[in-house]
Amino acid sequence: MSRMRSGFKLSGKLKLIVIRKGKKVLERTYKNIIVNAGIAKIAGLIGNIVSGGWTYVAIGTGTTSESASDTALGNEYARVSASVTRKTTNVTNDTVEYDAVFNITSSVTISEAGIFDAGSGGTLLARRTFSGLPLEAGDQLRIIWDIVVSR
Repeated sequence: MSRMRSGFKLSGKLKLIVIRKGKKVLERTYKNIIVNAGIAKIAGLIGNIVSGGWTYVAIGTGTTSESASDTALGNEYARVSASVTRKTTNVTNDTVEYDAVFNITSSVTISEAGIFDAGSGGTLLARRTFSGLPLEAGDQLRIIWDIVVSR
């Protein structure tokens, strides 16, 4: 007799799009990690022990590599409320998509991003560091971040 294995995993990828003077000038895609604090909150959501999902995306200038034990960005620069929807990757509605736009007001080099459940502080779900992305005043940085739930 064979046994069916049960369980799920979360995986994520983020796409960074730089828009300068109305034109897309750069696009990069990265995989991310789901951090321990995010996993713990997901367990609480399943059991209706905690409430509130993740609806904010933050960017920063920190350069320390992401780690499962992270609870914040290394050096947060900005955080915005994202447009959050579900879409289908493998199974109907198995993917949460975050779409966040940052209006850059001064020159900065961004090197990290994360998903949070609050406008400040809050619980981190996912984080990614990347090679520096130089931005200029007037640029827009659009982040499209997918978190896929699968077996």
